[in-house]
Amino acid sequence: MVSSKRSANGIELFEGYCALGATSERRLSDLEIQALGDFLGSAPPSPVVNSFKRMRSAKNGILHSMSYERVRCRNSSTVCVRTRQNTQEYGHIEFFFQTKPICFCLSATTDNCSVHNLAVLRRLHRCVAAKLIDDKNTNASCSHVNVVAAAQAGDIIVVDMNQIE
Repeated sequence: MVSSKRSANGIELFEGYCALGATSERRLSDLEIQALGDFLGSAPPSPVVNSFKRMRSAKNGILHSMSYERVRCRNSSTVCVRTRQNTQEYGHIEFFFQTKPICFCLSATTDNCSVHNLAVLRRLHRCVAAKLIDDKNTNASCSHVNVVAAAQAGDIIVVDMNQIE
């Protein structure tokens, strides 16, 4: 992992974001490589990335991926993300990872080269017509809750960690 600091609580990825727990190398599937290529705008430099299962951010607290098995009583893996097109998308976090693109700078060290801190999400589509409560007598509603359809196999996206709201 590329980091500026390591603490007892995790590895600081960038200001306000920490990877928690162990990190491991992960070989991306063909579908994940395609989603990463779509995000980067070019083919990823390597199919192997540094991955981790939990992250702490200043604005969202602790988020768990679907591969983290020790959390059962709460859903901290379903998130809303703000896309580059400034729209909202929803998804389950499959895993977090860090990748470094091929560097063409002339620096003797690669410390100054950019690192991407990303997450793979299984996309959830919002059901616009679905409403949990719509009481005509009392005008009660549940407008702050978004109903989503079940995730479809193979429908994944890669997002930057700071896009997670």
